[in-house]
Amino acid sequence: MSRIVKITGVKFSNLGQADDVVEMLVLDSIELGAYRLQKRHLGTDNAWEDLHIFQAMKLESGSRIRLNGAQCTLLPDPFCVDLPMSSSQIGSPNLPIIGVELRCLDEKGRVSSRLSVAADSEFEAESVHFLRSSDSTSVFLFPGAGGKFESGAYKLEFDYHLDITSISSNSPILSRSGDVTAETGWIALY
Repeated sequence: MSRIVKITGVKFSNLGQADDVVEMLVLDSIELGAYRLQKRHLGTDNAWEDLHIFQAMKLESGSRIRLNGAQCTLLPDPFCVDLPMSSSQIGSPNLPIIGVELRCLDEKGRVSSRLSVAADSEFEAESVHFLRSSDSTSVFLFPGAGGKFESGAYKLEFDYHLDITSISSNSPILSRSGDVTAETGWIALY
């Protein structure tokens, strides 16, 4: 597997509104022409479909790419290259609402990255307790009701608040180009 471009995240459409988002990270400086992002329904052996074919563009190591559905309205991010997800030669840009398997192919057809993501509707909310180590280098999660986590797939969603002065007045205010909107993230544990 050539690991030059990595798929890092997926946001599914709200009720088929074509506002899907796929996020990618460029690990090494690259000319992206002829790279393609493909999709198929999660848990099937269906044929892969092209979701996006990259046009020639040079990106530096550390660049982030956001592929946006036709109806997507994201806030501009100076740290991302925003590209439309669909084009005339590609079928439905919407991601399957039951979950998706994505892969990025390089110019030689080799898999550069692969990611499987179940839809949010496949998960149930569960209360957890979060314990951070004193040096902030590790965390421990355990079920809020005690007991243990059942075997299965889990998706941890979290918000990182850049301005926490309302609960800790001596904390610094962090921002991205002046924007203090909380950053959101998730980690899939399959």
